Amino acid sequence: MEVTPALIMGELTQLKNLPTPISRWIVETGSGWTDDPAVWVWPVLELEGVDFETRTVVREKGAPSGARCDASRDRCRVAAAGRVPLGVRGAGGGVVSLQGDLLRQAQQLARREPKRPRQASLRRSISASYYGLFHLLIDDAVTLMVTGADRGGLRDSLARAFKHSTMKSVAENFSRGNLPAKIRSGLDGRVPQPKLVSVAEAFVNLQQARHEADYNRARRFTREETLDLYAEARQAFADWNTVRRTVQADAFLVALLAYNDMRK
Repeated sequence: MEVTPALIMGELTQLKNLPTPISRWIVETGSGWTDDPAVWVWPVLELEGVDFETRTVVREKGAPSGARCDASRDRCRVAAAGRVPLGVRGAGGGVVSLQGDLLRQAQQLARREPKRPRQASLRRSISASYYGLFHLLIDDAVTLMVTGADRGGLRDSLARAFKHSTMKSVAENFSRGNLPAKIRSGLDGRVPQPKLVSVAEAFVNLQQARHEADYNRARRFTREETLDLYAEARQAFADWNTVRRTVQADAFLVALLAYNDMRK
């Protein structure tokens, strides 16, 4: 059976017991973060100001429908585990899944001009690659630290407390595998997994590249290196999906915010 948006839409319209009214569904098919076949499902909410927990439930209920209709068996397994690229649009049409859109934008900007890419496009692509990973980690961090259906505003406020410099210091520690005692004490003998180390390395590299792209006017970027940075961010997304919700990943997220004030 050919997989079509109409077929996926039919699956989605059968969903029941959703926690908030859905005015309509938007379905897009194409290549995902790892260039595998994927489906994007965008529920458009009828109400403004729907909290984070409710939006998360909508994502989780929508993901299995996309999984059943995906063209790749591997992607189906990933989607069934809740990792299908799935976002939610508010009543005004604003995209909630910011990190996924930033990563897609990074690829589009890097390839925007087919023959002679403009430096502005390449620089914006590099910035989007970094900020995609930046918001991916912050989104998981605030979800870990603040739970509750009525705490969406608090999570948004907490997200603004993260500092680029602190996050870079923590990522450098994890990338070297030489963690200070104040982080090791919470790991109970566990060590960072290789994929977590890769995420940390990508964060450091992408932040440095973003700084160059934003502030070094003498620097000239090529499409090839810009696409390499996009690929590094895309791989970091995939690696994070593998390690997220482990003790080591949770320690990484906590340190991203509180490292300077942590004690042994």
